[in-house]
Amino acid sequence: MLAATVIVFLSGSFKYAGRTFCLYSARPANVRVQALDRLSIDLDIMKSVDADDQYRLNLLIAESRMLVLEHFDLMVGKYLSIPIALVLFILAEKEHQVHSGVDVVVTYILLIGAIILEVCSVSMSIISSVRSSRFGGQNRIQKAILRVANYIQPKQWSEKLAQYSMAKKYSQEDNTGMSSPWNWIVERLAACGVEQLDPSLTHTPVTKDLKGFIFNSLVQFGKNKEYNIGNFRGLLALQNWKPKGPGTMALYHSINGVKDFPTSILIWHIATDICYYCGNSDTNNTNSERSMAKKQISRELSNYIFYLVFKCGVMLTSNTQLVYNKVHAEIYRIVRPKMANLGEKEVIKKVYEGTRTEQPPSMVNEEQEQSAVKKLLNNTVEDIYSPVLPRASKVAQELMGIKDEADRWDLTAAVWLEMFYYTAPRCGGAFHYQHLATGGEFITHVLLLMRSLGPFLPGPDK
Repeated sequence: MLAATVIVFLSGSFKYAGRTFCLYSARPANVRVQALDRLSIDLDIMKSVDADDQYRLNLLIAESRMLVLEHFDLMVGKYLSIPIALVLFILAEKEHQVHSGVDVVVTYILLIGAIILEVCSVSMSIISSVRSSRFGGQNRIQKAILRVANYIQPKQWSEKLAQYSMAKKYSQEDNTGMSSPWNWIVERLAACGVEQLDPSLTHTPVTKDLKGFIFNSLVQFGKNKEYNIGNFRGLLALQNWKPKGPGTMALYHSINGVKDFPTSILIWHIATDICYYCGNSDTNNTNSERSMAKKQISRELSNYIFYLVFKCGVMLTSNTQLVYNKVHAEIYRIVRPKMANLGEKEVIKKVYEGTRTEQPPSMVNEEQEQSAVKKLLNNTVEDIYSPVLPRASKVAQELMGIKDEADRWDLTAAVWLEMFYYTAPRCGGAFHYQHLATGGEFITHVLLLMRSLGPFLPGPDK
């Protein structure tokens, strides 16, 4: 009995000492130094001129195996200590002890529970190791393990984009304009933080076109030495396309004239949906394949950034929340009298038809001399009290005024990409590490890419 007690005590002490050491080793400065050292070693191996590709691969595999062997003894002692304690406890002469039967049963439960936790820990380590294996293809055994692993424990990174559409909510309602009981339950659960059942929140795979578009654009920005791309909100894309003038006033004002960034996201989200469903498609155009790809990318980025801002609360302010609620009221006022099991496309068309003739509020002349405080007050009042739908419809009209569909979606995708780069470094560290614990977000990968490919991150005062 004493031997089992000592083993359990030592096992627990080693585990907590290991956790303390891991926390100490995970200091940002220490992680940075180790990552740079590791990168230097790998680069030296991969750049070896005397070794062919297979030899370099063998070196990396051998190095990985050495790391595993170095920690094998410690892991064996860690994971076998509890089973050994259980065996010693079973072999002990318990009938001669003073402990009651209840104490013995509780001890068995604790030891067996500890073994189950250790088995789960080992299984997760094996699953993670198989998933992260980068050497060669997967054989049948690995594929079978992955199928079981994906069933037991979903992938940490789903490689999917969350898609949140404002119009999709109204396509779920019935003829009376009242939410169904199921939608009412979903809304109540969403208010409590349970969003998985929200029908307006879906997910789509991250496509190769989207990955290539983001990567190639960052490379191009780096070549042009445009490292301040994280400070623009789509203005650079507009300036590269066409100077400010007739036919572009609403486009420029929706970005440069709207000081509240989430309100600008709201305007462009609705405008993108209008162009997506109401814009003319030129199928005979030789650039139709390019325009279709940019069209899909634009909508995916629109829905994803809309999800980040209005579902996750990134950069969301109380003023923007008020504007968001007013837009819902505007859409409900337009759609409700005509609601008859409308789909998302029909909802957008009704919104556009109901607001295309409305004139947006007069835009403040930016050249007019005003004090900084007065300008801020005017912009804040305009953002809160000016209807968003007429402004979004005006932006959509100017976008659809671009005759070449490929050029139209090139511009739309470029604007959304700059908004994406503006959002990534402003999500906050808490957002990134919280979502890493629940599977991760695509924007976290893009943030790391911005950091790796160049100094694209804005300064602390931006």
